Amino acid sequence: MTAAAFSSSSSTATTTTTSTSTSTPAAINSSHTSHDGSNKRRRRVRLRFADAATDDPVAIADIYAHYVRTSPATFELEPPDAATIAARIAASHFWLVAEEEQEEEEEGRDAHPHDHDRAARAARTTTTRTVIGYGCISRHKERPCYRFSVDTTAYVAATHVGQAHGLRLTAALLDLAHLCGYAMVYAGATANNEASVRMHEKLGFKQIARFSDAGYKFGKWWDVVWLQRRAAGASGVAVVGQSTLSYAPPPLPDVPAEPLHIRDVPRDAVDAVLAKYSL
Repeated sequence: MTAAAFSSSSSTATTTTTSTSTSTPAAINSSHTSHDGSNKRRRRVRLRFADAATDDPVAIADIYAHYVRTSPATFELEPPDAATIAARIAASHFWLVAEEEQEEEEEGRDAHPHDHDRAARAARTTTTRTVIGYGCISRHKERPCYRFSVDTTAYVAATHVGQAHGLRLTAALLDLAHLCGYAMVYAGATANNEASVRMHEKLGFKQIARFSDAGYKFGKWWDVVWLQRRAAGASGVAVVGQSTLSYAPPPLPDVPAEPLHIRDVPRDAVDAVLAKYSL
């Protein structure tokens, strides 16, 4: 299922790199720039594919553990470890992560206080990258006739809820599913998770079923709703305009082509989707 709300505290894995240069580093596409004395901070969020061979499973497990322990958004009771997450990444069609990159530039202290020639002043740049959310496309059902349908899931670190990261992750998953040639996309949500339901409806999903008392967690029975939409359609309209998406996908073909693995989709098309939903 998908979580888009239920805020609390959570930590995420970070990586930090430091570099020193004698000129100002090239600017990055940034959603936020701030100044603190002689320091300048830049922040952006980019989408990329999760890599099971890196620290991504650790960061994903950390994000997900919060929801397992505190929320009915997932019906798991024990948080899976990083090795389990790595195995799930390998078993699914593909996983995305939203990675926040913060770059802080500190002016060199050896520069003369009245020297305004930035090209001559030493700068020390520290870059911190933190996975703040993830999403995946997975098989809808095991039997072969379901191979044209997929499920979508997205979770955002509790510290970053309410910033449309889940919306962007899900929209990117939709566009990538369309590029792969899938026909239908499904999402499940606990019925009381109104933020998640609204997010999916904003992206053109419609509720198709409600299962009463489908799960028991925290001493309570929970209803589950399922939502559906065609993979085809311009999902980016909902992200940019922040309004409910209205789309009219073309009719399904009488004889569909077999879906492609994401690695067989032209790389420039995939990169364009990731760039489209990065900040």
